[in-house]
Amino acid sequence: MEMKIRLIGIRQYPVFFVSSMAIDQDGKVVVAGCGPGAVSYDWWIKKFSADGVEDAVNWNKKVSRYLDNSTAHCVVVDPSGDIYVVGEDSNDWAMRKYRGYGI
Repeated sequence: MEMKIRLIGIRQYPVFFVSSMAIDQDGKVVVAGCGPGAVSYDWWIKKFSADGVEDAVNWNKKVSRYLDNSTAHCVVVDPSGDIYVVGEDSNDWAMRKYRGYGI
């Protein structure tokens, strides 16, 4: 299977870092990493169609609990389409679960 990836945004500071990527059973791509928040870097989770179109309505997830940097390190999709993201938040490990449809 060949996949075309589209660049998001413009190369400028601040930047987004992708730490992990997973593909669900429908060929949709889930990416997780970190990007700029109000004060520091926060988790970002985004989902794209198999054609590379971003689902910004349901999948522009930003997670921030503290004022310190937070980073999503790993994302996986289970057989039912649910998404699990593991990372660190203010030097503590954290895990979040999302339904495949974005909640």
